[in-house]
Amino acid sequence: MAEVTLRPSITAEERYDSNPEFGSDDGAHGDFALTLTPELKLISGTQRSSLEANYRLSSVIFHRDSVLNYTAHNAMLTVDLNPSTITRIGLKGEYGRSKDSFDLLDTGVGVRYSDTTIRNLTAGVTRQATSHLSLTLSAEDSEIEYAEE
Repeated sequence: MAEVTLRPSITAEERYDSNPEFGSDDGAHGDFALTLTPELKLISGTQRSSLEANYRLSSVIFHRDSVLNYTAHNAMLTVDLNPSTITRIGLKGEYGRSKDSFDLLDTGVGVRYSDTTIRNLTAGVTRQATSHLSLTLSAEDSEIEYAEE
């Protein structure tokens, strides 16, 4: 019988950003931002299999300039199967959706807000050859979509 663990959490963070719009230093004004991040994680497993599912919501709320507010959603599912003592099969899927600006920190340039969707799927097989040597074959498919306002 598999043991199941459900782990809820919430994180709150307050920060000050001296230049949230990446404007020139002349007219730049700072703002405080509150980030709230609730998360729910489910973990289950047996000797031959494991499953982990995770959902996280991050909401950033600026105090002065609400047009900068954004929300991000992230979901992840990982399944590992061990059909024998020397073979492991893994599958991992991730999905993320956010509305955020793209920050080019090295240049100080901000790019317009965009809806961003990220999809990633990874599958792999690992075969243990010796106690110090294993062979892994994996494939990954990733897609990132940007939709400007």
